[in-house]
Amino acid sequence: MNVKKIVMFILTSFLVLSVFSQSGNTDKTKTGYVSLSSGTLHVRSGPGINYKVVGSLQNNSQVTVYSQTKSGWSEIRYNSKKAFVATKYLRFYSYKMDSSKAQRTERRSLN
Repeated sequence: MNVKKIVMFILTSFLVLSVFSQSGNTDKTKTGYVSLSSGTLHVRSGPGINYKVVGSLQNNSQVTVYSQTKSGWSEIRYNSKKAFVATKYLRFYSYKMDSSKAQRTERRSLN
């Protein structure tokens, strides 16, 4: 009977640990905002200008960034599919800075 309890404890512990290790992957995403002086940002099927344009984003559009390449591209989801935008047209805020406050500050500094 004690062996059965020990086995159940080990299996339960393993299950709990595996759930927590998978949930940690969502912390690697970042929230970015499109930052353009005019026009729209092309959303592409791959990380480069030679990939097909699959859509566009307006200035101040919010995107979730899943990863970034060394060549300057950010992986996002567009219409529920993996897509890419040029990282240089995104802005990111620290966890301490509220995006609406940051936008007001940014506008004031431009005047």
